[in-house]
Amino acid sequence: MTKAISQLVDVPTSTQAIRTLQANDIYKRLDTSGYSGAKIIIGVVTSVLSNGDGDLAVVAIEFVQGYQTTTAEQKVFKADETVALFPITVEEFNMNVVDLRQGARDALRKAQEQVTKQADVLQFIEKIEYGTFGVQPAEQGPVYDGDANDEG
Repeated sequence: MTKAISQLVDVPTSTQAIRTLQANDIYKRLDTSGYSGAKIIIGVVTSVLSNGDGDLAVVAIEFVQGYQTTTAEQKVFKADETVALFPITVEEFNMNVVDLRQGARDALRKAQEQVTKQADVLQFIEKIEYGTFGVQPAEQGPVYDGDANDEG
């Protein structure tokens, strides 16, 4: 027998919800836009923008943990956008930051290795280009002329 998650969860009446957002607030957001299913993204509100004419936006930095990397991405929520936000305690945020920090360090190390490899390739190409590597054409053997009378 299968049931929807909403049928399996008994939500207590004392459940906390986010009612307002302001700069420096931390949150968890349910993201269902990816092809790999739903995931929770942790974010920090950096600013709330309003021009006084009804235009409103919330700007946040979200930490997205991928398969091998962690990225910090700016996310802008428009006034009419519907989002599923959940409260997160400072302790829970700090526990996640350890994983986020390690993921960011791993991604940085891999990126630095890639930069080093590309710099080596560029240096090699420049040595060839400027004639300082001493390359020369390989010795060529006989050329097949395509003669049909040739046996072989």
